[in-house]
Amino acid sequence: MNKPHPELESVSSPPPGEPARVLVIDDDEVDRELVRRCLARSGLEVTLLEEDDPIAALARVRRSPVEVVLLDYQFPRHDGLVVLRGLRELDVFVPAIVLTGHEDTALAVELMKNGAVDYIAKGALTPQRLGQSIRHALRLRASELATRAAQEALRASEEFSRRILESSHDGIVVLDLEGRMLSISPGGLRMLGAAEPGQLRGRPWVDLWSSAHRQEVAEALATARAGKVGRVVGLGPALDGASMWWDVIVSPVLAASGKPERLVATARDVTEQRRQAEFEQQLIGIVSHDLRNPLSAMLTGAWLLAESLPPDSPLADVVQRIVRSGERATRLIRDLLDFTQVRASGRLPIDPRPVEIHEVCRQVVEEMALNHPDRVILHQPEGDGEGRWDPDRLAQAVGNLVHNALSYGLSGAPVTVRSVGRGARAQVLVHNEGPPIPPESIPSLFQPFRRGEQRHDRERSIGLGLFIVREIVDAHGGNVAVHSAVGEGTTFHIDLPRL
Repeated sequence: MNKPHPELESVSSPPPGEPARVLVIDDDEVDRELVRRCLARSGLEVTLLEEDDPIAALARVRRSPVEVVLLDYQFPRHDGLVVLRGLRELDVFVPAIVLTGHEDTALAVELMKNGAVDYIAKGALTPQRLGQSIRHALRLRASELATRAAQEALRASEEFSRRILESSHDGIVVLDLEGRMLSISPGGLRMLGAAEPGQLRGRPWVDLWSSAHRQEVAEALATARAGKVGRVVGLGPALDGASMWWDVIVSPVLAASGKPERLVATARDVTEQRRQAEFEQQLIGIVSHDLRNPLSAMLTGAWLLAESLPPDSPLADVVQRIVRSGERATRLIRDLLDFTQVRASGRLPIDPRPVEIHEVCRQVVEEMALNHPDRVILHQPEGDGEGRWDPDRLAQAVGNLVHNALSYGLSGAPVTVRSVGRGARAQVLVHNEGPPIPPESIPSLFQPFRRGEQRHDRERSIGLGLFIVREIVDAHGGNVAVHSAVGEGTTFHIDLPRL
């Protein structure tokens, strides 16, 4: 296909609202006058341009495109085919209507083959016939321009999609509904350790995976075939034997009917993240486990020493500080172990059994009050507190919230714990007075290793307390939320089904 003339790229149609440009190419002044009169009476609003030489006419079209050409067939040195072929070489669709002095069916066929859109004998030329032909030519031109624009947009879109696939480091695999590979991106070839797509095309995607992950991959494909998004994380396939962890999203490609016609698997190499997470879990688990045993021995010794000292002993305060520090370290280790367990299995284990939520909260409040004799901690039970929960985990969650309230609330104001039983659910609300939590901090409040900036105590925190609260509540099928505002203080709200 020839490139358009440079001057034709930006000038292909008249400005909106202006008449169409019609070029008459005829060396006979009488015939050109006939065309003028027919156009004047046709009802069409056009700008009429005239040329008496076909070569000069082609040069004019190259300089300034027109919408329709009215073309005589006979010229002294050329015929109309020269113009028709020249228009086709421009790669700009300009419909041509050929006017000739006599009827000739064979000539009409030849002209149509060379690009003419209509053929009119001059003896049959009337305003109505000419107007009808020009309107038809303009409709053809509009349709051709729209088609070319759509084709160009499609080519640009396909080129853009190709560049995306080539530049992406992720593996993108197109599958049929049976899970056979149809195409794969360069990133996918690199991840698989394959040289070229031909060695993979047509092979079942699931067969490339190890037996340990095939069931998960099959389930992800089935989910996508049902019109939803499937996912699998596992040790991905590699033809070169390399060990690589993949995080794969399998999505349906919907047809016009709304039903899946293809599947797309997008795979990301998460090997480094996986190794880092495993290292962090092992490190935290080892450190926490190795610290817990000597810490327990230290706390046992401190408790025994505290019981053996007379009340007025000058060492009593020192021993109490040792006990409080040991208990704080025990909480930190417990939180680290819980965090490691959540990372490893995705959820904290719980052991639900019949328990009274008011009693759990009362014990937590008494223990926290004993450890913080300078603070006021109130418990307000309401309604029926019976349910099935893990009492140890529930006490841990409430204790974390009370400890948080003591750390961030005003030291001279009480901390209130309300345990409420209503209907099929139970709630625990822990409230403290003090400055509100910044609104921008609330969305990430329950994420691990997040700490507030307005603590009123001197204890250091690793920022796992609220994360553990959320995990405990999630394990019970409940939810936890927070409300914090100026003048109202901060309230954490645990909502649990009675199970």
